[in-house]
Amino acid sequence: MSIELISPLANTRSKLAGIIAQIEVVSGSEYPYQDSRTAVNELRSLIDRMMRRLDGFELYPPNVQKSLLRQGNYLIVIVTELLGFIVRSTSTRNLFELYYPFKEISKKFVGENVRLILSSDWQYSPFTYPYGLDELPTFILIGLPASESENALVFPTAGHELGHNRWRANEYGKALAPDLEESVYEAYEANRAEFERVFTLKGADIRNDMFVQPIIRQSVNLSLRQSEELYCDFTGLSLFGKSYLFAFDYLIAPGLSSHRDSKYPSLETRVSLLSKYAGELGFQVNGFAERFNAEKLAGAEASNFMVLMADRAVESITERLFQMAHSHVASTVGNPFSSESEAHALQCFTNGVPSERVHTLGDLMNAAWSVFNGPDLNQLNNKGQSKTQFLTDLVVKSAENLEYLSYRDAKH
Repeated sequence: MSIELISPLANTRSKLAGIIAQIEVVSGSEYPYQDSRTAVNELRSLIDRMMRRLDGFELYPPNVQKSLLRQGNYLIVIVTELLGFIVRSTSTRNLFELYYPFKEISKKFVGENVRLILSSDWQYSPFTYPYGLDELPTFILIGLPASESENALVFPTAGHELGHNRWRANEYGKALAPDLEESVYEAYEANRAEFERVFTLKGADIRNDMFVQPIIRQSVNLSLRQSEELYCDFTGLSLFGKSYLFAFDYLIAPGLSSHRDSKYPSLETRVSLLSKYAGELGFQVNGFAERFNAEKLAGAEASNFMVLMADRAVESITERLFQMAHSHVASTVGNPFSSESEAHALQCFTNGVPSERVHTLGDLMNAAWSVFNGPDLNQLNNKGQSKTQFLTDLVVKSAENLEYLSYRDAKH
């Protein structure tokens, strides 16, 4: 007995209807900030548009029909993922008090018209969706680990994720690609004997041989990814100062894996460069670099060689990447932290009270980490809270002043 399947069109319509029903539920949630609600409405518009496109389905040729159904399936997958992210942004475990000051930083650093969604996520590493996402092109979406969503001390890692958004919004990779490509060629030429042994391409013209070019391209692509990660580290450092190092150390040290992800510089490279440029910004964290374990490349010999050549290319522009990130922060955000302001916040936090002054997030985070790394808080009236809970309360109560005074000044 043969069984007839329901038409793919009917299946797709049913799935889209399910997404619409879910959006209706989500749209009724309580959102602390308008950007989350705006994102839900924009996703609903995308689904409605796809439903309208399916109205003329029978008029299309078969190849277009399949393409349209595939687009519908993709939209269902990405909208489901984004809705989950947006719903988690409503969790009361999130630090809503830090939203306003960080959005102000985002508007200055990436663009005045950006919208921001801060959320928690069930993966441990902080992350961001690609800026310019087709479905939400003007949104910055940053997720922090759910287990740390109530810990303000890890918030400086959001500075790294903000760096990704600026990098992509301004297409810095395109600008750096020619120089990185040249450096990759130079690295291969400087290591010709090893290259010929690994790839059995003795005597090949590295710059012109058609069999060499895909190998070169792999190294160039890896060097671009690594450069972006370093730019983002330097952005976090420039925005938050020493608190970025402390948050980085807290989340990662001594390492999350013994194997290196080739799209990132080695952990040893990242922490040594962070230490170096922290010194140039005027502060040192004793023993920071020594707290991390070395990583190993886990690929085949050929793939490892391509990674090492990418490493050599990135080394040639490291200083340029730091100057880019630091100057971008200085020219847009201004001075994100100062010793005088931090000292006042530190005095308040040491006394166990929030600051009544307006501080940047950098100053608040630096002061909080200074207390965290200092003597025990038992002498303070922390009501039995852990250090992180106690300091988070002080940070968020201090940060509320910035939003309050901004709204007050806007009314006058």
